[in-house]
Amino acid sequence: MPSHRSRRAFLAAGVGTLASLAGCLGSDSVLIAPKSYHSPPMSDGELHRYEPERTVEKLDVGDPDAIANDPDTQPHSVGIWNVGEAERRIRVELRDVDSNEQIFAETVEFPADAELSFRLYEPATYVLRLHVPATGVRETLQIPRETFDCNESSTSVGVFGYEIRSTTYSQLLACESGVTTGNTTESN
Repeated sequence: MPSHRSRRAFLAAGVGTLASLAGCLGSDSVLIAPKSYHSPPMSDGELHRYEPERTVEKLDVGDPDAIANDPDTQPHSVGIWNVGEAERRIRVELRDVDSNEQIFAETVEFPADAELSFRLYEPATYVLRLHVPATGVRETLQIPRETFDCNESSTSVGVFGYEIRSTTYSQLLACESGVTTGNTTESN
């Protein structure tokens, strides 16, 4: 059984620690929890093949002439594929984060085994949001500015019944400027 003396020493140490903290936490002090920013992933899931039978629509975003004479800047391709044997309504939103401009925002009727594709010519950070109203499946992906380098790159998205899989691909070759910023990503 502990003695009264050791109990008093323990209590005195606890009170001393609290007293020393009191100066740090005075009336003018505020504890702020750090904010964390979570940017969407470049790809999410495993899309090992991308083979749509047909294209519903091809859309160019930006001016191809703006990068025509710049060997260190290639466009980025984005394809959204309705994987399956049934027609599917998919809400597709593409936003330029840098300018806060909504590039595309429509609910598209995708025939079975068909794709909608974008060719992004303006180097920027983009966010792609997909929503399948019939199943409630949602996905948000980021296309970072760094993918616009001398390498060909693409983001391929497959919309399955109750999941969305995607892969971002880049050749990862050395650019003339000696800088390579593209990524190859496949994740679950």
